[in-house]
Amino acid sequence: GWVYECLEKKDFFQNQDKFWALLERYLPTHSICSLPFVTSFCLGMGTRRVRYGQEEAVGPWYHPSAQEIQPLFAEHRL
Repeated sequence: GWVYECLEKKDFFQNQDKFWALLERYLPTHSICSLPFVTSFCLGMGTRRVRYGQEEAVGPWYHPSAQEIQPLFAEHRL
C-alpha cells in the first residue's frame, strides 16, 4: 500500500518491483502445500472490476484485501 499511496501511481509496478527487491533477501518464500490451489492472482488493484466474467465497474481501484496469492514478487512486465 505504501508504494501506491506515496509514489507516482503511473510508475506503480516499477516502484513496487524496486521496493520488494530491496527486501527480497529478508523475506522467506513459501510453496503451495495442499490442493486444490485456487486463485485469481488478483493484485488488489486495477483499471476495472470484473466478477465472474462480468464487468462491474470501470475506473481505477485499489483494495489491498482483494489481493490474492501471487506467483512470486518478481518484476512485472506488462
